[in-house]
Amino acid sequence: MPTPKHFPTPRFPAFTIACLSLSILLAVAASASPTVVVISPKGGAASGSPVFYEAYATSAGCAAGISAMRILTAPGVTAFKTGGAHIEHFVTLVPGSYSTEVQAWDNCGGSTKAAVDLTVDSTAGVSVFLPNHTSAEWPVHVAASAQNPSCPTGISALRIYTASGVTPYTIDSNMLDAYVNLVPGTYNLTVRALDKCGHTFNSQLSEVVTAGSDAYLYGAADFFPASGVARLNINSNGTLTNPNGTARLPISWLQSQVGTVAVDPGGWFVYASSKGGIYGYQINRSNGALVPIPGSPFPLNQTLNAEELAPTIVMDPTGNFIYVAYTNGGSSLATYRIHRSSGALTWTGWSRSFGPCVDGLTGLTTDFTGRYLYVNGNFKVIATDTCGSETYGLKADPDHGFLTSEVPGSPYSPPSFFTGASEPVSTGSYLYLIQNGVGVLGYSVNPATGALSTLTGSPFFFWGLTVGDSDSFFADWKTRFLWVADEGIGNHLQALAINRATGDIALAGLTQFPGTNSFDLAEDHTGQFVFFSLDPFTVDVPPAVPEVVAWAISSNGGLTKLNSVPVSTVFGDAITSIAVARKNPI
Repeated sequence: MPTPKHFPTPRFPAFTIACLSLSILLAVAASASPTVVVISPKGGAASGSPVFYEAYATSAGCAAGISAMRILTAPGVTAFKTGGAHIEHFVTLVPGSYSTEVQAWDNCGGSTKAAVDLTVDSTAGVSVFLPNHTSAEWPVHVAASAQNPSCPTGISALRIYTASGVTPYTIDSNMLDAYVNLVPGTYNLTVRALDKCGHTFNSQLSEVVTAGSDAYLYGAADFFPASGVARLNINSNGTLTNPNGTARLPISWLQSQVGTVAVDPGGWFVYASSKGGIYGYQINRSNGALVPIPGSPFPLNQTLNAEELAPTIVMDPTGNFIYVAYTNGGSSLATYRIHRSSGALTWTGWSRSFGPCVDGLTGLTTDFTGRYLYVNGNFKVIATDTCGSETYGLKADPDHGFLTSEVPGSPYSPPSFFTGASEPVSTGSYLYLIQNGVGVLGYSVNPATGALSTLTGSPFFFWGLTVGDSDSFFADWKTRFLWVADEGIGNHLQALAINRATGDIALAGLTQFPGTNSFDLAEDHTGQFVFFSLDPFTVDVPPAVPEVVAWAISSNGGLTKLNSVPVSTVFGDAITSIAVARKNPI
Protein backbone atom coordinates (compact mmCIF):
# COMPACT_ATOMS: atom_id res chain seq x y z
CA MET A 1 0.00 0.00 0.00
CA PRO A 2 1.57 3.33 -1.01
CA THR A 3 2.42 5.86 1.62
CA PRO A 4 -0.20 8.66 1.80
CA LYS A 5 1.09 11.91 0.40
CA HIS A 6 0.13 13.87 3.49
CA PHE A 7 2.82 11.95 5.44
CA PRO A 8 5.96 13.85 4.42
CA THR A 9 9.25 12.03 4.34
CA PRO A 10 11.22 12.77 7.54
CA ARG A 11 14.32 14.89 7.02
CA PHE A 12 15.85 14.54 10.50
CA PRO A 13 19.46 13.41 10.91
CA ALA A 14 19.93 9.88 12.23
CA PHE A 15 21.18 11.02 15.62
CA THR A 16 18.11 13.26 16.03
CA ILE A 17 15.81 10.31 15.33
CA ALA A 18 17.70 8.26 17.92
CA CYS A 19 17.37 11.01 20.51
CA LEU A 20 13.63 11.38 19.82
CA SER A 21 13.15 7.61 20.18
CA LEU A 22 15.09 7.57 23.44
CA SER A 23 13.04 10.48 24.79
CA ILE A 24 9.82 8.67 23.97
CA LEU A 25 11.05 5.48 25.67
CA LEU A 26 12.12 7.40 28.77
CA ALA A 27 8.77 9.17 28.93
CA VAL A 28 6.94 5.86 28.71
CA ALA A 29 9.17 4.32 31.39
CA ALA A 30 8.75 7.34 33.68
CA SER A 31 4.97 7.09 33.51
CA ALA A 32 4.81 3.27 33.74
CA SER A 33 2.28 1.93 36.21
CA PRO A 34 3.18 -0.43 39.05
CA THR A 35 3.31 -4.17 38.48
CA VAL A 36 1.20 -6.31 40.83
CA VAL A 37 2.05 -10.00 41.36
CA VAL A 38 -0.64 -12.07 43.10
CA ILE A 39 0.78 -15.17 44.79
CA SER A 40 -2.50 -16.29 46.42
CA PRO A 41 -5.32 -17.04 45.79
CA LYS A 42 -5.09 -18.61 42.35
CA GLY A 43 -7.48 -17.03 39.89
CA GLY A 44 -10.59 -19.12 39.22
CA ALA A 45 -10.07 -21.31 42.27
CA ALA A 46 -12.75 -22.43 44.70
CA SER A 47 -12.20 -22.52 48.44
CA GLY A 48 -13.72 -22.04 51.81
CA SER A 49 -13.38 -18.91 53.92
CA PRO A 50 -11.34 -17.04 55.10
CA VAL A 51 -9.44 -16.58 51.82
CA PHE A 52 -5.68 -16.00 51.97
CA TYR A 53 -4.28 -13.15 49.88
CA GLU A 54 -0.58 -12.63 49.28
CA ALA A 55 0.71 -10.17 46.70
CA TYR A 56 3.46 -7.68 46.11
CA ALA A 57 4.08 -4.74 43.80
CA THR A 58 7.02 -3.05 42.12
CA SER A 59 7.28 0.12 40.05
CA ALA A 60 10.16 0.29 37.59
CA GLY A 61 9.23 3.84 36.57
CA CYS A 62 9.04 5.27 40.10
CA ALA A 63 12.24 5.53 42.11
CA ALA A 64 10.24 6.34 45.24
CA GLY A 65 8.56 2.92 45.10
CA ILE A 66 5.14 1.68 46.18
CA SER A 67 3.10 3.68 48.67
CA ALA A 68 0.16 1.35 49.43
CA MET A 69 -1.80 -1.75 48.44
CA ARG A 70 -5.37 -2.92 49.05
CA ILE A 71 -7.79 -5.79 48.43
CA LEU A 72 -11.17 -5.01 46.87
CA THR A 73 -13.88 -7.67 47.08
CA ALA A 74 -16.22 -5.68 44.81
CA PRO A 75 -16.00 -2.31 43.01
CA GLY A 76 -15.39 0.33 45.67
CA VAL A 77 -15.43 -2.22 48.52
CA THR A 78 -12.06 -2.30 50.33
CA ALA A 79 -11.56 -5.37 52.48
CA PHE A 80 -7.99 -4.55 53.54
CA LYS A 81 -5.42 -1.83 52.94
CA THR A 82 -1.78 -1.51 54.00
CA GLY A 83 1.12 0.81 53.43
CA GLY A 84 4.05 -0.47 51.39
CA ALA A 85 4.52 -3.04 48.66
CA HIS A 86 3.33 -6.28 50.28
CA ILE A 87 0.02 -7.85 51.30
CA GLU A 88 -0.37 -11.03 53.37
CA HIS A 89 -3.87 -11.20 54.81
CA PHE A 90 -6.94 -13.41 55.32
CA VAL A 91 -10.29 -12.03 54.11
CA THR A 92 -13.58 -13.48 55.37
CA LEU A 93 -16.12 -13.90 52.56
CA VAL A 94 -19.62 -15.38 52.53
CA PRO A 95 -20.28 -18.13 49.94
CA GLY A 96 -20.59 -16.85 46.39
CA SER A 97 -18.67 -15.82 43.28
CA TYR A 98 -16.34 -12.82 43.42
CA SER A 99 -14.35 -10.68 41.03
CA THR A 100 -11.80 -9.38 43.52
CA GLU A 101 -8.87 -7.10 42.80
CA VAL A 102 -5.50 -6.32 44.34
CA GLN A 103 -4.51 -2.71 43.78
CA ALA A 104 -1.19 -0.92 44.23
CA TRP A 105 -0.23 2.77 44.14
CA ASP A 106 3.28 4.09 43.67
CA ASN A 107 4.66 7.38 44.97
CA CYS A 108 4.67 8.88 41.49
CA GLY A 109 0.90 8.83 40.93
CA GLY A 110 0.69 5.44 39.18
CA SER A 111 -1.89 2.78 40.04
CA THR A 112 -2.56 -0.80 38.90
CA LYS A 113 -5.18 -3.43 39.66
CA ALA A 114 -4.80 -7.21 39.28
CA ALA A 115 -8.05 -9.16 38.99
CA VAL A 116 -8.59 -12.35 40.99
CA ASP A 117 -11.81 -14.23 40.26
CA LEU A 118 -12.76 -16.87 42.82
CA THR A 119 -15.64 -18.87 44.25
CA VAL A 120 -16.21 -19.28 47.98
CA ASP A 121 -18.19 -22.30 49.15
CA SER A 122 -19.65 -23.41 52.46
CA THR A 123 -18.16 -26.91 52.45
CA ALA A 124 -16.76 -28.01 55.80
CA GLY A 125 -13.03 -28.70 55.60
CA VAL A 126 -9.56 -27.27 55.07
CA SER A 127 -8.56 -24.90 52.26
CA VAL A 128 -4.81 -24.86 51.52
CA PHE A 129 -3.78 -21.71 49.65
CA LEU A 130 -0.01 -22.17 49.85
CA PRO A 131 1.88 -24.02 48.61
CA ASN A 132 -0.17 -23.86 45.41
CA HIS A 133 2.28 -25.73 43.16
CA THR A 134 3.60 -29.29 43.29
CA SER A 135 7.05 -27.98 44.22
CA ALA A 136 8.14 -25.33 46.68
CA GLU A 137 11.41 -23.78 47.80
CA TRP A 138 12.83 -24.14 51.29
CA PRO A 139 11.55 -22.84 53.67
CA VAL A 140 8.02 -23.77 52.57
CA HIS A 141 5.27 -21.19 53.01
CA VAL A 142 2.06 -22.85 54.25
CA ALA A 143 -1.18 -20.85 54.36
CA ALA A 144 -4.55 -22.46 55.07
CA SER A 145 -7.94 -21.86 56.64
CA ALA A 146 -10.74 -24.09 57.87
CA GLN A 147 -14.50 -23.87 58.33
CA ASN A 148 -17.48 -25.95 59.42
CA PRO A 149 -20.75 -24.00 59.22
CA SER A 150 -22.54 -26.80 61.09
CA CYS A 151 -20.37 -26.30 64.18
CA PRO A 152 -21.46 -23.01 65.77
CA THR A 153 -18.43 -22.85 68.09
CA GLY A 154 -16.01 -22.93 65.16
CA ILE A 155 -12.49 -24.27 64.54
CA SER A 156 -10.20 -24.90 67.51
CA ALA A 157 -6.85 -25.57 65.79
CA LEU A 158 -4.96 -26.05 62.55
CA ARG A 159 -1.96 -28.37 62.39
CA ILE A 160 0.74 -29.19 59.82
CA TYR A 161 2.02 -32.77 59.45
CA THR A 162 5.19 -33.23 57.40
CA ALA A 163 5.11 -37.03 57.87
CA SER A 164 3.09 -39.52 59.88
CA GLY A 165 3.15 -38.31 63.47
CA VAL A 166 5.53 -35.41 62.71
CA THR A 167 3.88 -32.09 63.60
CA PRO A 168 6.19 -29.08 63.41
CA TYR A 169 3.46 -26.46 63.76
CA THR A 170 0.05 -26.10 65.43
CA ILE A 171 -1.96 -22.92 65.95
CA ASP A 172 -5.17 -22.41 67.90
CA SER A 173 -7.00 -20.65 65.11
CA ASN A 174 -8.98 -21.20 61.92
CA MET A 175 -6.20 -19.42 59.97
CA LEU A 176 -2.62 -20.65 59.54
CA ASP A 177 0.22 -18.65 57.98
CA ALA A 178 3.74 -19.94 58.64
CA TYR A 179 7.02 -21.02 57.06
CA VAL A 180 8.22 -24.58 57.65
CA ASN A 181 11.84 -25.76 57.51
CA LEU A 182 11.98 -28.80 55.22
CA VAL A 183 15.27 -29.90 53.70
CA PRO A 184 15.00 -30.75 49.98
CA GLY A 185 13.04 -33.93 49.27
CA THR A 186 9.52 -35.22 48.65
CA TYR A 187 6.94 -34.85 51.39
CA ASN A 188 3.35 -35.97 51.89
CA LEU A 189 2.03 -32.94 53.72
CA THR A 190 -1.23 -32.86 55.65
CA VAL A 191 -2.98 -29.79 57.01
CA ARG A 192 -5.46 -30.91 59.66
CA ALA A 193 -8.28 -28.91 61.26
CA LEU A 194 -10.04 -29.70 64.51
CA ASP A 195 -13.33 -28.03 65.29
CA LYS A 196 -14.93 -27.53 68.69
CA CYS A 197 -17.68 -30.07 67.93
CA GLY A 198 -15.32 -33.06 67.77
CA HIS A 199 -14.76 -33.19 63.98
CA THR A 200 -11.44 -33.52 62.17
CA PHE A 201 -10.75 -32.45 58.59
CA ASN A 202 -7.65 -33.14 56.47
CA SER A 203 -6.20 -31.71 53.29
CA GLN A 204 -3.30 -33.67 51.82
CA LEU A 205 -0.77 -32.76 49.17
CA SER A 206 2.46 -34.23 47.85
CA GLU A 207 5.17 -31.60 47.70
CA VAL A 208 8.67 -31.63 46.23
CA VAL A 209 10.81 -29.27 48.30
CA THR A 210 13.75 -27.75 46.45
CA ALA A 211 16.68 -25.61 47.53
CA GLY A 212 16.05 -21.93 46.95
CA SER A 213 18.41 -19.14 46.02
CA ASP A 214 19.22 -15.73 47.40
CA ALA A 215 19.25 -12.29 45.87
CA TYR A 216 20.56 -9.92 48.56
CA LEU A 217 22.85 -9.84 51.58
CA TYR A 218 22.34 -7.32 54.37
CA GLY A 219 24.91 -6.46 57.00
CA ALA A 220 25.12 -4.43 60.20
CA ALA A 221 27.56 -1.70 59.20
CA ASP A 222 29.46 -0.47 62.25
CA PHE A 223 31.17 2.55 60.67
CA PHE A 224 32.58 5.19 62.99
CA PRO A 225 30.89 7.49 63.92
CA ALA A 226 27.63 6.14 62.38
CA SER A 227 25.92 2.78 61.97
CA GLY A 228 23.51 1.37 59.43
CA VAL A 229 22.41 -1.58 57.30
CA ALA A 230 24.49 -2.22 54.16
CA ARG A 231 23.36 -4.12 51.06
CA LEU A 232 25.13 -6.37 48.53
CA ASN A 233 23.75 -8.36 45.60
CA ILE A 234 24.16 -12.16 45.48
CA ASN A 235 24.69 -13.59 42.00
CA SER A 236 23.50 -17.01 40.82
CA ASN A 237 27.06 -18.39 41.00
CA GLY A 238 27.42 -17.34 44.64
CA THR A 239 29.60 -14.30 44.05
CA LEU A 240 28.84 -10.91 45.59
CA THR A 241 28.45 -7.55 43.88
CA ASN A 242 28.39 -4.00 45.21
CA PRO A 243 25.21 -2.39 43.77
CA ASN A 244 27.08 0.94 43.68
CA GLY A 245 30.04 -0.38 41.71
CA THR A 246 33.27 1.00 43.15
CA ALA A 247 31.50 3.56 45.34
CA ARG A 248 30.52 2.95 48.94
CA LEU A 249 27.96 0.21 49.56
CA PRO A 250 24.36 1.43 49.79
CA ILE A 251 23.65 1.95 53.49
CA SER A 252 20.45 2.76 55.37
CA TRP A 253 21.73 4.75 58.33
CA LEU A 254 20.55 4.27 61.92
CA GLN A 255 20.47 6.92 64.62
CA SER A 256 22.29 4.75 67.17
CA GLN A 257 24.77 1.89 67.32
CA VAL A 258 23.72 -1.15 65.28
CA GLY A 259 23.64 -4.63 66.80
CA THR A 260 22.44 -7.63 64.80
CA VAL A 261 20.41 -7.99 61.60
CA ALA A 262 17.73 -10.54 60.71
CA VAL A 263 15.72 -11.28 57.56
CA ASP A 264 12.30 -12.92 57.64
CA PRO A 265 12.06 -16.35 55.94
CA GLY A 266 9.93 -14.98 53.10
CA GLY A 267 12.54 -12.41 52.10
CA TRP A 268 10.13 -9.52 52.66
CA PHE A 269 11.59 -7.68 55.67
CA VAL A 270 14.94 -6.76 57.25
CA TYR A 271 15.35 -5.87 60.92
CA ALA A 272 18.33 -4.33 62.73
CA SER A 273 18.67 -3.95 66.47
CA SER A 274 20.13 -0.82 68.01
CA LYS A 275 20.28 0.91 71.36
CA GLY A 276 17.53 3.21 70.10
CA GLY A 277 15.08 0.48 69.07
CA ILE A 278 14.54 -2.11 66.34
CA TYR A 279 14.71 -0.71 62.82
CA GLY A 280 12.45 -2.40 60.28
CA TYR A 281 12.53 -2.25 56.48
CA GLN A 282 10.55 -3.67 53.60
CA ILE A 283 12.69 -5.08 50.79
CA ASN A 284 11.99 -3.59 47.37
CA ARG A 285 11.68 -6.78 45.33
CA SER A 286 12.90 -5.12 42.14
CA ASN A 287 16.32 -4.00 43.42
CA GLY A 288 16.75 -4.98 47.09
CA ALA A 289 16.61 -1.39 48.35
CA LEU A 290 15.39 -0.95 51.91
CA VAL A 291 12.21 1.04 52.55
CA PRO A 292 11.61 2.06 56.19
CA ILE A 293 8.48 0.52 57.71
CA PRO A 294 6.11 3.14 59.18
CA GLY A 295 6.67 3.30 62.94
CA SER A 296 10.33 2.25 62.71
CA PRO A 297 12.38 2.24 64.87
CA PHE A 298 10.15 0.18 67.12
CA PRO A 299 10.84 0.92 70.80
CA LEU A 300 12.61 -1.55 73.05
CA ASN A 301 10.67 -2.84 76.04
CA GLN A 302 13.67 -2.39 78.33
CA THR A 303 15.69 0.76 78.98
CA LEU A 304 19.41 0.39 78.25
CA ASN A 305 22.10 2.17 80.22
CA ALA A 306 25.10 3.83 78.59
CA GLU A 307 27.35 0.77 79.01
CA GLU A 308 24.96 -1.72 77.46
CA LEU A 309 25.22 -3.00 73.90
CA ALA A 310 22.43 -3.12 71.35
CA PRO A 311 20.26 -6.20 72.00
CA THR A 312 20.51 -9.40 69.98
CA ILE A 313 17.57 -10.31 67.75
CA VAL A 314 16.71 -13.68 66.27
CA MET A 315 13.99 -14.50 63.76
CA ASP A 316 11.28 -17.02 64.49
CA PRO A 317 11.60 -19.65 61.67
CA THR A 318 7.84 -19.46 61.03
CA GLY A 319 8.18 -15.75 60.19
CA ASN A 320 5.67 -14.53 62.78
CA PHE A 321 7.84 -13.24 65.64
CA ILE A 322 11.18 -11.67 66.54
CA TYR A 323 12.86 -12.53 69.84
CA VAL A 324 15.06 -9.95 71.57
CA ALA A 325 17.79 -10.74 74.11
CA TYR A 326 19.46 -8.04 76.17
CA THR A 327 23.19 -8.67 76.15
CA ASN A 328 24.49 -6.62 79.10
CA GLY A 329 22.99 -5.73 82.45
CA GLY A 330 19.55 -7.10 81.62
CA SER A 331 18.36 -10.66 81.96
CA SER A 332 15.21 -10.78 79.91
CA LEU A 333 13.78 -11.87 76.58
CA ALA A 334 11.11 -9.99 74.70
CA THR A 335 8.82 -11.08 71.87
CA TYR A 336 7.59 -8.90 69.01
CA ARG A 337 4.87 -9.95 66.58
CA ILE A 338 5.52 -9.26 62.89
CA HIS A 339 2.62 -7.76 60.95
CA ARG A 340 2.83 -10.01 57.91
CA SER A 341 1.75 -7.35 55.41
CA SER A 342 3.71 -4.26 56.47
CA GLY A 343 6.44 -5.83 58.60
CA ALA A 344 5.61 -3.56 61.56
CA LEU A 345 6.47 -4.90 65.03
CA THR A 346 4.23 -5.04 68.09
CA TRP A 347 5.65 -5.98 71.45
CA THR A 348 3.49 -8.76 72.88
CA GLY A 349 3.82 -7.30 76.38
CA TRP A 350 5.79 -10.15 77.95
CA SER A 351 9.43 -10.44 78.94
CA ARG A 352 11.28 -13.30 80.61
CA SER A 353 13.57 -12.65 83.60
CA PHE A 354 16.35 -15.12 84.47
CA GLY A 355 17.11 -14.19 88.05
CA PRO A 356 20.04 -12.66 89.98
CA CYS A 357 22.77 -14.89 88.54
CA VAL A 358 22.27 -13.71 84.97
CA ASP A 359 23.91 -10.47 83.90
CA GLY A 360 22.85 -10.35 80.24
CA LEU A 361 22.15 -13.02 77.63
CA THR A 362 24.77 -14.10 75.09
CA GLY A 363 23.39 -16.96 73.05
CA LEU A 364 19.95 -17.16 71.46
CA THR A 365 18.69 -19.72 68.97
CA THR A 366 15.50 -21.55 68.06
CA ASP A 367 15.14 -25.18 67.16
CA PHE A 368 14.48 -26.08 63.49
CA THR A 369 10.70 -25.64 63.87
CA GLY A 370 10.64 -22.50 65.99
CA ARG A 371 8.66 -24.26 68.74
CA TYR A 372 11.53 -23.93 71.25
CA LEU A 373 14.05 -21.23 72.11
CA TYR A 374 17.41 -21.84 73.82
CA VAL A 375 19.49 -19.20 75.55
CA ASN A 376 22.68 -18.85 77.60
CA GLY A 377 23.60 -16.03 79.93
CA ASN A 378 26.52 -13.97 81.16
CA PHE A 379 26.72 -15.29 84.69
CA LYS A 380 28.08 -12.85 87.24
CA VAL A 381 30.04 -13.77 90.37
CA ILE A 382 28.04 -13.32 93.56
CA ALA A 383 29.02 -13.63 97.20
CA THR A 384 27.61 -17.14 97.61
CA ASP A 385 29.45 -18.30 94.47
CA THR A 386 26.51 -20.49 93.43
CA CYS A 387 26.18 -19.23 89.87
CA GLY A 388 27.29 -21.42 87.01
CA SER A 389 26.87 -21.75 83.26
CA GLU A 390 23.41 -22.95 82.29
CA THR A 391 21.29 -23.31 79.18
CA TYR A 392 17.60 -22.50 79.35
CA GLY A 393 15.06 -24.10 77.03
CA LEU A 394 11.79 -22.22 76.57
CA LYS A 395 8.60 -23.20 74.79
CA ALA A 396 7.30 -20.65 72.27
CA ASP A 397 3.56 -20.11 72.03
CA PRO A 398 2.75 -20.05 68.27
CA ASP A 399 -0.35 -17.91 68.83
CA HIS A 400 1.35 -15.02 70.62
CA GLY A 401 5.07 -15.84 70.74
CA PHE A 402 5.00 -15.91 74.55
CA LEU A 403 7.87 -17.75 76.25
CA THR A 404 5.89 -18.70 79.31
CA SER A 405 7.26 -22.11 80.25
CA GLU A 406 10.56 -23.96 80.32
CA VAL A 407 11.04 -27.28 78.56
CA PRO A 408 11.47 -30.37 80.79
CA GLY A 409 14.91 -30.48 82.44
CA SER A 410 15.64 -26.78 81.93
CA PRO A 411 18.01 -25.23 82.89
CA TYR A 412 20.77 -27.56 81.71
CA SER A 413 24.15 -27.44 83.41
CA PRO A 414 27.25 -28.45 81.40
CA PRO A 415 30.16 -30.49 82.79
CA SER A 416 32.15 -28.70 85.49
CA PHE A 417 35.05 -27.87 83.18
CA PHE A 418 32.66 -25.91 80.90
CA THR A 419 32.46 -22.62 82.72
CA GLY A 420 31.14 -19.24 81.65
CA ALA A 421 28.74 -18.45 78.84
CA SER A 422 28.63 -20.38 75.61
CA GLU A 423 26.92 -19.94 72.26
CA PRO A 424 24.15 -22.35 71.18
CA VAL A 425 23.45 -23.20 67.54
CA SER A 426 20.83 -25.58 66.20
CA THR A 427 20.45 -27.64 63.05
CA GLY A 428 17.97 -30.39 62.27
CA SER A 429 17.25 -32.27 65.50
CA TYR A 430 20.45 -31.24 67.31
CA LEU A 431 21.71 -28.40 69.46
CA TYR A 432 25.40 -27.62 70.02
CA LEU A 433 27.17 -25.31 72.42
CA ILE A 434 30.74 -24.08 72.34
CA GLN A 435 33.06 -23.21 75.18
CA ASN A 436 36.12 -21.07 74.56
CA GLY A 437 39.30 -23.10 74.64
CA VAL A 438 37.56 -26.34 75.63
CA GLY A 439 35.29 -28.10 73.14
CA VAL A 440 31.75 -28.62 71.93
CA LEU A 441 28.70 -29.93 73.77
CA GLY A 442 26.06 -31.78 71.75
CA TYR A 443 22.39 -32.46 72.49
CA SER A 444 19.45 -34.02 70.68
CA VAL A 445 16.16 -32.09 70.79
CA ASN A 446 12.98 -33.98 71.70
CA PRO A 447 10.52 -32.73 69.04
CA ALA A 448 7.51 -33.30 71.30
CA THR A 449 8.79 -31.48 74.39
CA GLY A 450 11.95 -29.55 73.45
CA ALA A 451 13.90 -31.36 76.16
CA LEU A 452 17.64 -31.81 75.55
CA SER A 453 19.47 -35.15 75.83
CA THR A 454 23.26 -35.31 75.82
CA LEU A 455 24.67 -37.02 72.73
CA THR A 456 26.62 -40.21 73.35
CA GLY A 457 29.97 -38.75 72.31
CA SER A 458 29.50 -35.36 74.00
CA PRO A 459 31.48 -33.36 75.00
CA PHE A 460 33.62 -33.42 71.87
CA PHE A 461 37.33 -32.62 72.14
CA PHE A 462 39.74 -32.40 69.20
CA TRP A 463 43.49 -32.61 69.70
CA GLY A 464 45.16 -29.48 68.36
CA LEU A 465 41.89 -27.59 67.95
CA THR A 466 41.58 -24.49 70.09
CA VAL A 467 37.98 -23.42 70.08
CA GLY A 468 37.92 -19.71 69.44
CA ASP A 469 35.53 -16.87 70.11
CA SER A 470 32.06 -18.21 70.92
CA ASP A 471 30.60 -15.67 68.47
CA SER A 472 32.30 -17.59 65.65
CA PHE A 473 30.28 -20.79 65.75
CA PHE A 474 27.85 -21.68 62.98
CA ALA A 475 25.58 -24.55 61.93
CA ASP A 476 24.79 -25.71 58.41
CA TRP A 477 21.01 -25.77 57.83
CA LYS A 478 21.35 -29.06 55.93
CA THR A 479 22.77 -30.74 59.05
CA ARG A 480 26.09 -31.56 57.38
CA PHE A 481 28.62 -29.40 59.24
CA LEU A 482 29.43 -27.14 62.12
CA TRP A 483 31.94 -24.37 61.48
CA VAL A 484 34.03 -23.05 64.35
CA ALA A 485 36.81 -20.47 64.55
CA ASP A 486 40.08 -22.15 65.54
CA GLU A 487 42.46 -19.49 66.82
CA GLY A 488 44.99 -21.81 68.40
CA ILE A 489 47.58 -21.96 65.60
CA GLY A 490 46.35 -19.18 63.33
CA ASN A 491 43.15 -17.76 62.05
CA HIS A 492 41.14 -20.41 60.29
CA LEU A 493 37.71 -21.99 60.19
CA GLN A 494 37.42 -25.65 61.15
CA ALA A 495 34.58 -27.68 59.67
CA LEU A 496 33.14 -30.41 61.89
CA ALA A 497 31.14 -33.10 60.08
CA ILE A 498 27.80 -34.07 61.67
CA ASN A 499 26.63 -37.66 61.73
CA ARG A 500 22.95 -37.18 60.88
CA ALA A 501 21.91 -40.43 62.55
CA THR A 502 23.62 -39.80 65.90
CA GLY A 503 24.51 -36.10 65.96
CA ASP A 504 28.16 -36.92 66.77
CA ILE A 505 30.78 -34.67 65.15
CA ALA A 506 34.26 -35.23 63.72
CA LEU A 507 37.00 -33.10 62.20
CA ALA A 508 36.49 -32.33 58.50
CA GLY A 509 37.67 -29.52 56.20
CA LEU A 510 39.86 -26.56 57.15
CA THR A 511 39.90 -23.05 55.70
CA GLN A 512 42.62 -20.49 56.37
CA PHE A 513 41.89 -16.79 56.87
CA PRO A 514 45.23 -14.95 56.96
CA GLY A 515 45.11 -11.71 58.91
CA THR A 516 41.57 -12.09 60.21
CA ASN A 517 40.37 -13.01 63.67
CA SER A 518 36.64 -12.34 63.76
CA PHE A 519 33.70 -12.66 61.38
CA ASP A 520 30.04 -13.45 60.99
CA LEU A 521 28.67 -16.13 58.67
CA ALA A 522 25.47 -16.61 56.69
CA GLU A 523 24.65 -19.65 54.57
CA ASP A 524 22.59 -19.32 51.40
CA HIS A 525 19.33 -21.18 50.71
CA THR A 526 20.97 -23.56 48.23
CA GLY A 527 23.44 -24.89 50.80
CA GLN A 528 26.24 -24.32 48.27
CA PHE A 529 27.67 -21.02 49.50
CA VAL A 530 28.50 -19.15 52.67
CA PHE A 531 29.30 -15.50 53.14
CA PHE A 532 31.63 -14.03 55.76
CA SER A 533 32.02 -10.53 57.04
CA LEU A 534 35.74 -10.41 57.77
CA ASP A 535 37.27 -8.02 60.29
CA PRO A 536 40.99 -7.39 59.59
CA PHE A 537 41.62 -5.72 62.93
CA THR A 538 44.54 -7.60 64.50
CA VAL A 539 47.60 -6.39 66.36
CA ASP A 540 50.04 -8.37 64.22
CA VAL A 541 48.74 -7.55 60.75
CA PRO A 542 49.13 -4.25 58.86
CA PRO A 543 45.93 -2.21 58.53
CA ALA A 544 43.51 -3.47 55.88
CA VAL A 545 39.94 -2.74 54.89
CA PRO A 546 36.97 -4.82 56.02
CA GLU A 547 35.25 -6.96 53.41
CA VAL A 548 32.48 -9.48 52.81
CA VAL A 549 33.66 -12.68 51.13
CA ALA A 550 31.76 -15.37 49.22
CA TRP A 551 32.88 -19.00 49.54
CA ALA A 552 31.79 -22.27 47.95
CA ILE A 553 31.22 -25.21 50.32
CA SER A 554 33.19 -28.34 49.44
CA SER A 555 32.10 -31.90 50.15
CA ASN A 556 34.09 -31.97 53.42
CA GLY A 557 32.92 -28.57 54.64
CA GLY A 558 36.07 -26.75 53.59
CA LEU A 559 35.61 -23.48 51.73
CA THR A 560 36.87 -22.19 48.39
CA LYS A 561 36.96 -18.42 47.96
CA LEU A 562 34.83 -17.04 45.13
CA ASN A 563 35.29 -13.28 45.51
CA SER A 564 35.26 -10.46 48.06
CA VAL A 565 33.75 -6.99 48.24
CA PRO A 566 35.30 -4.18 50.33
CA VAL A 567 32.76 -2.59 52.64
CA SER A 568 34.80 0.45 53.61
CA THR A 569 38.14 2.11 53.00
CA VAL A 570 38.52 3.00 56.67
CA PHE A 571 40.54 0.77 58.99
CA GLY A 572 38.39 -0.19 61.99
CA ASP A 573 35.05 -0.16 60.17
CA ALA A 574 33.30 -3.52 59.98
CA ILE A 575 30.22 -5.48 59.02
CA THR A 576 29.42 -7.17 62.32
CA SER A 577 26.32 -9.24 61.47
CA ILE A 578 24.93 -10.48 58.15
CA ALA A 579 21.79 -12.16 56.81
CA VAL A 580 20.56 -13.20 53.36
CA ALA A 581 17.21 -12.65 51.64
CA ARG A 582 15.76 -15.28 49.31
CA LYS A 583 15.34 -14.46 45.63
CA ASN A 584 11.84 -15.80 45.01
CA PRO A 585 9.26 -14.49 47.50
CA ILE A 586 6.86 -17.39 46.89
